[in-house]
Amino acid sequence: MSEEIINAANESMNILLPLAVILVIVVLAIIYRSVLDILFSVLALGFAIIWVWGFGVVLGFTFNPMTIAVPVMIVGLGIDYGIHITMRYREEIREGYDPSSSVRTTTSTVGTALLLATFTTIVAFLSNLISDMTVLREFGVLLAIGIMASFIIMLTFVPACRQLVDLWKMKKGKPLLKNAKPSKRPKWHKVKGSGISALNKALGGGAVAAEHHPYIVISVVVLITGMSIVGALNLRTEFDLKDFLPEELEVTQNINYLMNEFNVSGTETAYILVKGDLTNPEVLKAMDNTINNMADDRYVLKNAYGKPDVTSILSVMRDVADDQTLSNPLDVYSAEFKMMYEGNDTNNDGIPNNNISALYDWLYTNENTTDMVSSVLHRTDDGKYDGSVIRIKVDTQGNTKSGELYDELKADSKPLKTLVNNGVINQATVTGMPILMYVIMNTLTDSMFSSMLLTILFSLLALTVVFWFVRKSLVLGLITLIPVLLVVSWILGTMFLLGISFNVLTISVTSLTIGLGITYGIHITHRFLEDIDRFDNIDEACGYTVRHTGTALFGAAATTIAGFGILTFSLLPPMQQFGGIVALTILYSFLASVFVLPTFLVLWAKWKKNRKTGKE
Repeated sequence: MSEEIINAANESMNILLPLAVILVIVVLAIIYRSVLDILFSVLALGFAIIWVWGFGVVLGFTFNPMTIAVPVMIVGLGIDYGIHITMRYREEIREGYDPSSSVRTTTSTVGTALLLATFTTIVAFLSNLISDMTVLREFGVLLAIGIMASFIIMLTFVPACRQLVDLWKMKKGKPLLKNAKPSKRPKWHKVKGSGISALNKALGGGAVAAEHHPYIVISVVVLITGMSIVGALNLRTEFDLKDFLPEELEVTQNINYLMNEFNVSGTETAYILVKGDLTNPEVLKAMDNTINNMADDRYVLKNAYGKPDVTSILSVMRDVADDQTLSNPLDVYSAEFKMMYEGNDTNNDGIPNNNISALYDWLYTNENTTDMVSSVLHRTDDGKYDGSVIRIKVDTQGNTKSGELYDELKADSKPLKTLVNNGVINQATVTGMPILMYVIMNTLTDSMFSSMLLTILFSLLALTVVFWFVRKSLVLGLITLIPVLLVVSWILGTMFLLGISFNVLTISVTSLTIGLGITYGIHITHRFLEDIDRFDNIDEACGYTVRHTGTALFGAAATTIAGFGILTFSLLPPMQQFGGIVALTILYSFLASVFVLPTFLVLWAKWKKNRKTGKE
């Protein structure tokens, strides 16, 4: 099954990566309208992906279905840097500055915002390091390397190439940009933005709302967030290896056929692993008591006699000692073993208490019982018996009751745990696939909350420090973070509406929402702080900010949505869900930054201005 999943992942990436690049080129063509700018950005992306793969090899990472998706994600995320840099550079050229000055201004303004965005994004990805799952840790590290590589390459390679081309154009007397004239229009709603004018005008709605209807915006946001939180609280965490199997694969179809046609979907196996001296009669007695304790368990299946459907060394010995040949011609009954078994049960409780090693030896040396006994009892090379397993047929109703089953079996195995505490045996552990799924789900949930809190704290700290130095404001960082925190509830509510549960991939959505989504807010806030110094009117500054970052933010969001959205065409169902959810996350973050964040920024700026006026 694992090989089928890996093969499907490789096949998906061979299709999705070129498709992602094509989609990004289409978006860049609409935004840039320049073959050279597209070429520079795509080349930079290629370099970043090479860096990621190279570091992955050096670090000794094993490429799996999760890490294989990293290049597609880097395409969607890394191109954002190129868009922001290119659009700001064009704005400076349009204002009449020469290429060298434009590059310096671009790197010192947008570069600062990108550095802050890079930090928060890397924190989001590296928060996976606290996970107990190796695949999640490697996934986070590779993405963090990819973001850092994209930042470095886009901030150096792209403007360097653009500057060289424009310097050459100047020497030839060619125009650097069409209609590259500084704007003289005083009103922000008439100012020509540095991108597609119709798009900038549409996005200016956020500024209009901030200027005329701030409290309506806040009320609507609170209402949507409240409804989303209700759905988010009802999300479940699930994990099933079969979910990673594409529906088109033969192995998937065979599994589904077995489940549907032969009613085997409810049959699972849990185990109690016992390590120690299995020839000690106390151990057999404790095993028997443990099995008897399962009689009233809700999720342990019962056999035809109404007893727990369990296979153990005790059941094997009793089967061989019990003559059922009349009803079952294939029965492994042995009269010789029956005499040995009953002869060594001196207290007549159905459990041998003498010569237990001899009974085991007989079962191991008899060709009819060797396979049976070896499936529940381990014998060392020197003939000692140091381990056994109790196999329990269970039904966790599709892993939804794995937690209850785990609690029941732990309670059932108290007789064995007592022997462990007394030093009679070394180990008595409840395990098995249903239990493993429960542990994984708990680990995923714990990892999600820890990663989310870590990302929030580090992002808030970084934003607060930066904006304190820029504006001596302790609340501006929180204001920038507010829309993204809202988006977390929105996306979780959307997952509930779509019937998508947390799994090994979607569990990272919360921290990714903060790390990726906050980048849009950072650009809006950073540019707003520039513009309130250029305009006496705060509303005009807000409008100018939205219009002059609109196309860049839209382009960055569109390419990121394309990069993650392309994952919905993956052959792996969890990858499809992950791609779709993260794409929606980016969309929500973009909308919140453009239409919600300006309201909070305007309120903050007006409050600060009024406070300053009051002091004067």
